[in-house]
Amino acid sequence: MSESVTQLKLYDLPKEINVSDLISVFKNKEKNGGGPIQEIMIHYSSEECYAIITFEETDAVSRILRRGKKVPILDFHVEVDIFNDKKCCCRESQNLKDQPDLNSRSIEEQNSEKILHEASFISLPEKMPEDVPIYEDTGNEIWNRTIKAHICDRKKSKKYYELFFDDIGLSSYEPYSMMLDGLHKFVYVTFKDIQEAQKLCQLPLDTEDCNISKVEMAKQKDFETYEDRLFLYSYDGLSLKDLPGFVTKKTGLDIKEVIQEDDKCAAIIVMDETDITPLTWDLTNLNGTRMITAPVYKEKSVLVAGLNSDVSKAHLDRYLKNKKHSGGGPVESVDLIDECQARVTFVDETDMETFAKKDKHELEEGCFLEVSRIYSCLAKSYIQKFVDEKLTKPPEKQKVSKMDSSVKKIKQKSSEVLPNKKNEHKSIEISLEKKTEEKLREICKKISLCVGEFTLLDRCDFFKKINKMCIQSHVDFEIENQTIILKGLESSVMNLELEILKKCKSDIRNINLLALTQEQIQILMIESIRERLNLLLSGGYLECSNNEIILFYLKSEDPYNLIKLLKTQICVEKKMLSSENVSALKSSKAREFLDNLRLSLESTNVQTFFYLDEKESYFLVMAPEKEIQNIIGLLDTFLLQNKFLFKTMTFPEGKQLFLNKYMHQEIAQLQNDKEIHLTTNQNTVTVTGISANVNYCNEKLCYLRDSILEDTLTLKYYGIKEYLLEQEAQRALNSIADKNKCFLTLKSEAVSLTDNGNNDTNESNASGGGIKQVYFISEKYFWDKKRIGTIEVILTEGEITNQKADVIVTTVDKSFDLTKGRMSRSVLEKAGDQIQQELMSKYRTRLSMFPGECIKTKGGNLSCQHIFFVCLARIKDPSNSSENKIALKSMQDLVDKILIEADKLKVQTISIPTLGTGRLGYSAEITAQATVNAINDFARFNSNSTLKSIQLVVYPTDKEVLKAFKNIVLSKGKMATSSNSVENIDPNKKEKFTSVSYGKVKFFITQGDITKEAQCEAIVNSIKDNMDLSKSGKVCQALLEACGRYLQEECSRKKSLMAVDGLVVTDAPNLICKKIIHISQDKFTRDWATGITKVLNEADSHGIKSLALPALGTGFRHANIKDIKKTMLECIRKFSEGRPRSLCLIKLVIFDKIILEEFLKNDQDLQSRQDAGLTLRKLSEEAVFSVYSDSYQNIEAAKREIKELVQEKYIDWTVDDLKFLHLVSKEHIGELTTFGLQKNIQVFVNEGKKQLQLYGFSKSAIDEVVSKVKNLLETAIGTAKVMNMKTKQPRIVWQFKRQGSWIDFEPLLDHQLEVNSMKGMHYFELTNALGEIFFVDLKQMKQHIKGQSNLSFDIRKITV
Repeated sequence: MSESVTQLKLYDLPKEINVSDLISVFKNKEKNGGGPIQEIMIHYSSEECYAIITFEETDAVSRILRRGKKVPILDFHVEVDIFNDKKCCCRESQNLKDQPDLNSRSIEEQNSEKILHEASFISLPEKMPEDVPIYEDTGNEIWNRTIKAHICDRKKSKKYYELFFDDIGLSSYEPYSMMLDGLHKFVYVTFKDIQEAQKLCQLPLDTEDCNISKVEMAKQKDFETYEDRLFLYSYDGLSLKDLPGFVTKKTGLDIKEVIQEDDKCAAIIVMDETDITPLTWDLTNLNGTRMITAPVYKEKSVLVAGLNSDVSKAHLDRYLKNKKHSGGGPVESVDLIDECQARVTFVDETDMETFAKKDKHELEEGCFLEVSRIYSCLAKSYIQKFVDEKLTKPPEKQKVSKMDSSVKKIKQKSSEVLPNKKNEHKSIEISLEKKTEEKLREICKKISLCVGEFTLLDRCDFFKKINKMCIQSHVDFEIENQTIILKGLESSVMNLELEILKKCKSDIRNINLLALTQEQIQILMIESIRERLNLLLSGGYLECSNNEIILFYLKSEDPYNLIKLLKTQICVEKKMLSSENVSALKSSKAREFLDNLRLSLESTNVQTFFYLDEKESYFLVMAPEKEIQNIIGLLDTFLLQNKFLFKTMTFPEGKQLFLNKYMHQEIAQLQNDKEIHLTTNQNTVTVTGISANVNYCNEKLCYLRDSILEDTLTLKYYGIKEYLLEQEAQRALNSIADKNKCFLTLKSEAVSLTDNGNNDTNESNASGGGIKQVYFISEKYFWDKKRIGTIEVILTEGEITNQKADVIVTTVDKSFDLTKGRMSRSVLEKAGDQIQQELMSKYRTRLSMFPGECIKTKGGNLSCQHIFFVCLARIKDPSNSSENKIALKSMQDLVDKILIEADKLKVQTISIPTLGTGRLGYSAEITAQATVNAINDFARFNSNSTLKSIQLVVYPTDKEVLKAFKNIVLSKGKMATSSNSVENIDPNKKEKFTSVSYGKVKFFITQGDITKEAQCEAIVNSIKDNMDLSKSGKVCQALLEACGRYLQEECSRKKSLMAVDGLVVTDAPNLICKKIIHISQDKFTRDWATGITKVLNEADSHGIKSLALPALGTGFRHANIKDIKKTMLECIRKFSEGRPRSLCLIKLVIFDKIILEEFLKNDQDLQSRQDAGLTLRKLSEEAVFSVYSDSYQNIEAAKREIKELVQEKYIDWTVDDLKFLHLVSKEHIGELTTFGLQKNIQVFVNEGKKQLQLYGFSKSAIDEVVSKVKNLLETAIGTAKVMNMKTKQPRIVWQFKRQGSWIDFEPLLDHQLEVNSMKGMHYFELTNALGEIFFVDLKQMKQHIKGQSNLSFDIRKITV
């Protein structure tokens, strides 16, 4: 290769590559081997695209080629080689031969082709100064035919530039494409003809004439803007509240979002995708305010927050580049702002978008990242570079003697550069005579004034004088916009404009009213007050601007006299109030009093203003100086006559509850009419309100109380209370109460026996000392409660903002804007603007909230310490079952997150609304079920939590939601109004259920479909080693149908792991649970004990707290269900003894009813053994009912029906003539009595009369007891026969040791022990008369109950 070669040719050059890209690549000597560039020539055509680069250094080309003949540029690999001049010339000569004779074509065509040929090759100057533009014929992309004009004054209109372009003969520009970038002072214009756009860049321009200092071709990056976003700037500041309305009114477009950062004068408005080009001109004047508009350029940077000192920059960089985990991609730079924040710049803008849109970024366990976009144009420091700069005048040009010399010069240049075309615009001759004629043309001009200036000019009859001056012009007024419209000859309009501005400057002054008090300024901010006062100020006018009060006045007026007059009219008196006075002034009677007072004073032209501040407890009065003391005196008189009283009266709790159920409409009407507030205690009611209303309501309540009658009914039967707790009895009592319009309570507890649940209003507070006040009727017509673990769940009607709790929960829009949404808007109104300010202050770096996120603020003016704001995703199709499953899971996770956050704050009470049941599309059933599931899980795993009470608040008009919540929240478990309350068991509950505890592990057995399990974090599935879900059983097929191909794909990927371990863990797509643990059928079919143990240990190692197991192995042919049951229980017991770390709930879910009954049948391990250590309890013998009604007839009827119900169900059974009863041992009789108590049956054995007496309410239970008695008698008779067969010779006796004493075995067991001993058997099982199974070890002389090896007894054999 010759050392003198300095030219390099690039073949098949993509059109996406421009000159700047080539410079950045080939100028880098270290990376690509290039060096300083002398010239670049680019040729684009339909046939061939190539470039020729000339280097200053002779060895640059050889350095490049030594690295290879393909150079990476952007995303392309471009082929390069030495450029051969001769070869090129020969090729061009050959091309010329093939062309037709040039002489045969017109001179115009030859010139046109020459221009095109010259435009195909662009040369760089030797030093390539940055201010010299380089233009390329790069095809018909829009940026290649768009010019970027640098303007001096950003206030010029679009029409101004259109006139200029038409004036200089430009014909191919597209007016509708003209876009203004007022921030950077650019105007972009697109041309149809590329050549005309390029020639315009070379045209010399008169800056004073056209407001354009420079024109250059646009670049691709100038078009990298957001199509739905527009930048706005105002020197007066932007109101986030008013801006969307102004824009919508001006353009008719809906504003989706307004983004604002530290500079309150700047904002970005986000709309539905639209063309923002015309908006850059239309919004330069918005509501009378000059605006700076600009497109928003795309950026590749985001702000990442949430870092900590443990996170290294290298680890963060790896996470950002990993598309799988972060959604990002290649990173250009990571700049740490501090240890918590970093600015990240991606190489590709698409990667930045994907990264920013990802819902959740978890860098490490517990380290969650918050990502927000960066808009440089909203930074105050960036804006100051362009907005705060002083506008410098363009440099003055050399003056010419004649006016038309510069015009002729422009005309001459334009005609030289722009080629003439057929049938196009003819050249326009501009002359001094035409300029003179233009002065005689008619124009229209608008002059916008301040409200004060406009009003005062009108008051001093200046506008009438202006109309008289109008000879060659006409004046109109837009009073609403304070605008003067001048129409007429240009000279006349200019003179009128000068006269108006001169008048405003010379005759109208203004002063800032700083001498007023803060209270006076606050009052004058009210527009209606200012309007009334402006009527009194004939020579002045009050105006509010930027939270300041400005007085405009005529030059002839003395401002101090005006201020003095103003002060006498706005005297302010601030009266401090007690809490009782505040409550009195909130009443309708007080409002009526103040309205009448205001009207009477206004009728005498006295201006007044009243304001009650409930938070600071003061009343503000504004009135003229002469009237202020009189008004305060009238106010004191009113407060003295209408004191706020508290009166407490005796009101038995049962009567309260009857009132709630049957007379709540009367109470509600009483409260609404008289504006009183009722609170209840156990046996008292307190009335609060204005004295007259309190006295009236007290009499009314006494009358209602006395009209409610009370009587008692005492029933003495064995097991009476236990029977009343049963579902059948409860339904019957509910029916009796409804039928006879009465209310029933048991003993002294106020327990509702109606379908509406309990109505208890006696509520101890967290400290246990006081009584929690409950609104009697105003918000809650009744309170329904349920206890879950240590937490009391209360269902109530009302508005969430009226609740009293440590924490109140509400929803919020993802933009943090509390004005969007009914609930958040109500919170904003009652909590105060400081809540919105705190939200924006805390989360100003974030664009939006993520669905499922929970953030908190202080309580503001609400009766709480904290407010939790949560964000929910909208359900698009409520009828879609899979979408509802996802919604149930996400709602449960959200409520769980709310409760955990509340527990962290150590609060005791929380109020939660029915989240998502409004416009978000969540059904009431989904929200209720998810809420109950979350509370159950929280109560189970957080027994030591400080959280004691959860209020579920239903909006009063949402009756369907209330009904759904009552059915789901209150239908399961106990209605815990008191310790002896009646259980409200769900009558529709079909599943069979039993449970037992092994240490800290709780084990349940239930019937159901394991694939629909909603209360466990993981489920277990048995599968074949080939991991084919479609061929591994019904459960696998159900999982495949529910989870889809994603689960099968993950199983297939983990097939090799299953072959090694026999167990794999996968995700659970579309299921409510989080994980699925798959166990090998092939490996553990004959050893389920090992498999189950492995499953339990695997779940515990994954931190799973709750696990659902199927009845593994029961689906195989000839499966021994008893052995499987025994194996499973033994595995769980051993697992619990190993002190598991997380797993504390194991649920056995059985689908088949027959298998379920087999698991529950004779369940000694799950039931009898658990009850063996309990203290023997006694059955209840008496129940006392209190019956409340407004009629004695109803009470007597109810008592009679209750007696008949109990007598009908009660069973008194005596078994006579038990001849061999004396043969039954006392120990067996005691066990028989215990067995009866377990079945709620009272058992009495009379050995003298040989009778057995049974008392209770269950026929089936009595039959079971009788069956046990028969078994005992048969055993006793058999024993007696064996004993009679024995001789009086010495005999062998087997005994076992219990509590230090040796006790004889039953005769039959004694005989069986001796027989087995003689046969040489060392290990065997025995079954006693009660059906209990014992395991005997004759080697060690021990016995223990089957399944409880830790509880053993010594045995021995003696001769007597």
